[in-house]
Amino acid sequence: MSTQYSDLSDEQLNATLEDIRNEIERRQKTTRAKTQLIQATQTLTPYINTYTETTGHTLDDALTLIIDNLHQNPSTTTTTPTPDNTFKQPTGSHDAYKQGDIITYQGKQYKSTTNNNVWSPTAYPQGWEEINA
Repeated sequence: MSTQYSDLSDEQLNATLEDIRNEIERRQKTTRAKTQLIQATQTLTPYINTYTETTGHTLDDALTLIIDNLHQNPSTTTTTPTPDNTFKQPTGSHDAYKQGDIITYQGKQYKSTTNNNVWSPTAYPQGWEEINA
């Protein structure tokens, strides 16, 4: 079915042109979103694998944690450390460790090198720096 543009009024032609522009913009946004999703997946896959393998949590748990972190402003994230700073496994972004937080884990002190850190120093060594070594 082909449209005979010569049969359209100026108003109809302008409306059609606007529809075409909107469709092109929608497709470009969809393409950008797909590209961003692929990049995010490639970045997050190693972390998700480490999290699920070391904690025994499911993929759903890991994805829920990621989504929680995406919806929360990292600047408002607060950590409630135990009084002696002994590592306590966070249950989500609401009690994740912030960059610079210091904990004691298996007799050693560590400083978090990242925000929203929910892993132990053995589960995710890149997220912690041993101090007083």
